[in-house]
Amino acid sequence: MNFKNISYLILAFILLSGCSVIQNKPEISEREAFSYIKEFQRENYELKKSGSHEVLWIQAKNKKEECKVYTYSHNSQFGKDDENHTYWDGGCKDGYAYGLGREFYRSKNYKEDNIAIYHTKQQKPNYYIGYDLINGYQYQGDLNKNSYVKIQVIQDPKLDVYYTYGDFNYPQKSIYTSEIAKKQHIMKRYMNFDYDFIIHTSLDNRKIKYGFYTKDQDLKAHGFWFEFSSHGDLKSGEAINKKITSYTSLPKKYYDHVALITKETIDAGQKAIDHQRKALAVKKQYISKICINNAHVNFISDIEYKAICNESVYFKDIAQQLKGRGFYENASAKGQASASPTSIDFWDNLVNHEQIKQLHQNLLEN
Repeated sequence: MNFKNISYLILAFILLSGCSVIQNKPEISEREAFSYIKEFQRENYELKKSGSHEVLWIQAKNKKEECKVYTYSHNSQFGKDDENHTYWDGGCKDGYAYGLGREFYRSKNYKEDNIAIYHTKQQKPNYYIGYDLINGYQYQGDLNKNSYVKIQVIQDPKLDVYYTYGDFNYPQKSIYTSEIAKKQHIMKRYMNFDYDFIIHTSLDNRKIKYGFYTKDQDLKAHGFWFEFSSHGDLKSGEAINKKITSYTSLPKKYYDHVALITKETIDAGQKAIDHQRKALAVKKQYISKICINNAHVNFISDIEYKAICNESVYFKDIAQQLKGRGFYENASAKGQASASPTSIDFWDNLVNHEQIKQLHQNLLEN
């Protein structure tokens, strides 16, 4: 068999097996580097729609006197549906809920509680703590501003506490982590794509410490990416539908753009943690009101109503079980400041590992 025939056989094997060759390219232009992002943004502009909802004031079902609580719905029949029940354990004034209390929303599809402070007639209350009792989420922060920390306790397959926190206005700037996380995701999220900066808190086999990717709506890497190894080596390239198609050098302006997105998301995360602390202070006021004063209600069982009184013990017990395994215990200090985001020192300096420590401390303050 001659060399020509061998070449044809090799080419046929590659085509039939679906194998692809990863190309090495020189540094690309700024225009090409931002091409995927600009296309994502164009699509996002066409997709973006302003959500509309109707503000409703609904009579609290447990109150004999007129006492309306705030809610909103995409369905104007919400308050007229006999399967939707709204309760309020706080005071009433001029026909509306007033002061510190907890709202209870019950229907066949959801089960939610909110700790809020009502001020004057027909003014939206300040929401501080929200409970999604079906999915096991607790929201702590300034819920009116959508700046909060979402907490979820996971028991199976391994005990952990998941945190999602940041600014949840559109586009979302949020951070995903947990007490024993192996990864942290710092994300700016649009309807059709995400910026995703990943911190590998437990180095994988590839020894990647940081990675940045643009991801499509199916969360597949799509566009230009870069990674830093634990030794500070930089690798970058292009990916299409999660598959690397080439390795190439990216212009500095691309790294500057990613640094700006990452920093604003980290800052949004810190604001959420600050709002969480204030919310926990309001929660303590509420717990004092119903637990120490031994309050009772007639619309749910005393066990369900007073479950909030034991949350402090519950979270402290979880923290004790996680002791020695928490990422916050080994969070590294900041690195040396660097003027160039093409250096790992820049990202070591930018990443705020103190936030996971603050989240753990706030867990103990529940």
